[in-house]
Amino acid sequence: FVDPRRIVWLLAIVTAIATVPSFIAYWTHSLPVAKLMLWTFIPAIYFYIGPAMALLQNLATAKMRAMTIAISLIAANVLNLIVAPQGVGWLSDYFAGPAGPDAESLRLALLILAPTGFWAAWHYWAASRTIIADQMRAVGHV
Repeated sequence: FVDPRRIVWLLAIVTAIATVPSFIAYWTHSLPVAKLMLWTFIPAIYFYIGPAMALLQNLATAKMRAMTIAISLIAANVLNLIVAPQGVGWLSDYFAGPAGPDAESLRLALLILAPTGFWAAWHYWAASRTIIADQMRAVGHV
């Protein structure tokens, strides 16, 4: 039995570290630096999927595991594919100059939203306080 706090600590650390290249990618005006940072950020940020889904499986009863993953994935997809692009677009339009939205307004919008990675990392870190009790409750030990 692995201490589940180690998993959420790892997720918190990786998420926080992976957020840094996104800041650099959106801040820089150098195309090679931006490409390198995006090639670092994008694969690293998807590290969470396996461990996070495994933790969800451990928090659900056997009959609800598939439904738990389905709900988690639908929520993630709605937020990542519908809500987030609308928010980025709205911010980009807000920062647009008189000529309309351009790459600079999009860059600024993405830069402003980059700290959400640190917010996610904090939530993983905060989960370490209750994850053991939550898993015990899920399997009926409490």
